[in-house]
Amino acid sequence: MEAVIEGARKKGADKIVIVSNTVLETAINLYKKYGFIITRLGQDPDYERGNIEMQLDLTEPINRNNK
Repeated sequence: MEAVIEGARKKGADKIVIVSNTVLETAINLYKKYGFIITRLGQDPDYERGNIEMQLDLTEPINRNNK
């Protein structure tokens, strides 16, 4: 996960957006540990199985204390 985050930063991204499904509790908890916050709940218009959207602000450093 850290490699993906750092790679996105190096490419100049200011955020990462993940669309997932709330039944994937382990994945959701992993994203939260890395600082992702829930930005939308409900059916995703582009991803049929997606019902949760999470974002990570890349302008902030990774908070390793959450892991």
